[in-house]
Amino acid sequence: MARKPSDRSHRKEVDNELNLAPIMSILVILIPMLIFAFQFYEITVQTVKAPRLGTGKASQSETNEDPPLNLTVLIQPDGFLVKQQADTDIGEEPPLLKKKKFTVCKAKKPQGSKAWQPCPMVSNDDFHVRTVYEYDYPGLYSLIASKKQKYPQEDTINIGGDFEVPWHVVARTIDAVRIKLSKSGLSGESAWADSFSQLDEYRKAPAHTIKVPNEQTGKDESQQQPMFPKITFVVAE
Repeated sequence: MARKPSDRSHRKEVDNELNLAPIMSILVILIPMLIFAFQFYEITVQTVKAPRLGTGKASQSETNEDPPLNLTVLIQPDGFLVKQQADTDIGEEPPLLKKKKFTVCKAKKPQGSKAWQPCPMVSNDDFHVRTVYEYDYPGLYSLIASKKQKYPQEDTINIGGDFEVPWHVVARTIDAVRIKLSKSGLSGESAWADSFSQLDEYRKAPAHTIKVPNEQTGKDESQQQPMFPKITFVVAE
């Protein structure tokens, strides 16, 4: 039914504002819950630079002190580049530890002995044999082990990589430099293997352990021997 003109002119318009209090109360409750649910990680990036060579003569105290090793492993798409402080001082680029082909095998049946056995040249009734193109982890371990023998007091190593390098390569690189490995059939300090040539032999090598007395129990306990336990992720310039 249409209103009369007189009724429309006398009708009052009331502006009602929205009550936002309930919505604000919900937001006040949700915001702290969302912040609590998030996990925050602190990522520290260290830049590796070549040291500056000064023209002045070094003092007697500086010449007597041993320079830091500053051992760095850079993971590139085609291999490993291993640097140290002496290389940056000289200004020469160290050779690249390139990827290579390895012959690996997998037993068709469970082996009774866990000792490493060399792979046959071709597949037979006991092994599946195939060739893989992989990073030279045995060569990297052998090179880092030789550095450890020359600098036994050093415990820190820098690791960096290109953006296209997969994470599993970074993880395997850390495993290759972090702990000493043993060769089967040996025990004690002489069991530490400082060199590997085959990928299967390297992968199957157990961690090198020594007996350490426990002061509380009075018994000897097996403990892994670290090679470079402190890992620092770096960005090379």
